[in-house]
Amino acid sequence: MDLTGYEPPIVTIGTNYLYELPTQNVTPTQSRFFLTTRSIHATHVWEAIEVESRERPERLANAKPAILKDVLINSSRLTEGDIQAQLFNDIREFAANSDWRKHALLSKFEEVAKDRLAALFDGDKFEDLFLRVALEHRYPETKCSKTDETKLKARVVTVFEEVCTALHHLPTLGEAIDVITQCTVALQLMMLAGWVHHDISAGNILAFREREPMPWKVKLADLEYAQKCVFKVKDVHSKIGTAYFIPFDIQDQKRLVWYKFRGDILVYDFQHDIESIWWLWLWLITMRISGNDASHGVYRAVFKNVAYIGDENRAGAWVGWLKPEAYVCQDLKDMAVVVDELRAKLLKLSSTYEGTSIEANYERYSDAHMAVRQALDIVDATKHIWGPLRLVEREKADVVADRKNDGPLDVMGDSDRPSRTSSSSERSADKPRPSNPAAIQANLVEPQMLDNTNRASQRSRTKRNAPEEPIDDIPVARMTRSRTKGTNEGMQARATNTTKSTRKSARKTPVDNSNKRIRLG
Repeated sequence: MDLTGYEPPIVTIGTNYLYELPTQNVTPTQSRFFLTTRSIHATHVWEAIEVESRERPERLANAKPAILKDVLINSSRLTEGDIQAQLFNDIREFAANSDWRKHALLSKFEEVAKDRLAALFDGDKFEDLFLRVALEHRYPETKCSKTDETKLKARVVTVFEEVCTALHHLPTLGEAIDVITQCTVALQLMMLAGWVHHDISAGNILAFREREPMPWKVKLADLEYAQKCVFKVKDVHSKIGTAYFIPFDIQDQKRLVWYKFRGDILVYDFQHDIESIWWLWLWLITMRISGNDASHGVYRAVFKNVAYIGDENRAGAWVGWLKPEAYVCQDLKDMAVVVDELRAKLLKLSSTYEGTSIEANYERYSDAHMAVRQALDIVDATKHIWGPLRLVEREKADVVADRKNDGPLDVMGDSDRPSRTSSSSERSADKPRPSNPAAIQANLVEPQMLDNTNRASQRSRTKRNAPEEPIDDIPVARMTRSRTKGTNEGMQARATNTTKSTRKSARKTPVDNSNKRIRLG
């Protein structure tokens, strides 16, 4: 794709591009120059290096690799830099309250957890938990197409100065769990500031270190859909997530309380971010451990690149009919029990949901955060057993095959490039997204839960109907009619008996599965 002629000024140098970016808060206005060195995601995310000028595109002394992200967003949306600045200000405002330790959101927190937060508040050290925006520039609005005069787009170029490794590229389970543990602290900070992330995933939790053998430090990234948690407001952002790790309520678009769906307005809240951590943990021990074929075969049906309403395999994992300890390798048996107990705790907490206000749920949120932290602390005692376990790398052939699908690759998902990867991916809701209506219709079934007498048959059906192994953190593969038929026989039988009115209602709930993020309405 030829980018020359666009704003900001871009010129080609061989197969790379030279960006000229105005600096922020500098008078008179000056510019910094970044030369791309390799493409990380399609045509809008690159690894780059800062150079002297347009006339002298030579590397600046001591310049380190950076990530340059060039995207179009709806003109009404905040940029990622704006969101990060607001979030950091809200964290500072919370810390400025001398009585913050007594806040209801910390009612279940142990003193050691509060001390950890206090250390991060000192000198704004909390910023180190996030992938910080180093430079960002927003350019004038443009019409996105001649046929739609009402939609205006703003071009935003963002530079991140830390080139990180995605969680799913870390080599061992011990390193991945260390980074996840740090991420829970970042989510605590977001909660105290009143923010939800909306897309906790293996591609948005990044790890950074200057060199080996220094320990990895978490860098929580991709805040483009983060927002304040607001009750009783229907917001399309609450329907965005990553298929593998999307909270069950959000995927099914109903609140599940003790195996029954409730008609409350669905609001993405702080516990949903924590639930995504649970799904990520389950995915690591069942799908990412090298040689663990037994769990791979069973959990393929749970972790799919397609998220749809009425997914019984997903429901089986969430309500506890599918027990991970029965399938993981011997070194993970004890951890799997802890993971399942955490699931039960989170599910029980969901049943205490109060639809009156966000404040009425403070104790639940606090309890959910501490439940995850305590579970991580418990398994830490046996880290010498499970820590060295190797994590699976995707086959290069799988990545190449997935590229045949429409839509861009996830920035963090391209395994045929070096493991040092970018800051975040562009999966903007504003980009046109192809879909396969036939596959979507075939996968929409009546939302209902199995009763307890059906557990055994559900488990066998889960194993029998497991689809091909999904390609993790790659834009969703749209299934063909033949593949849909072969992998969803049990579900299609149920769908055949669905009433016409239910089918009609289901068709009004499209699932956009491209670019990983899911829209369910």
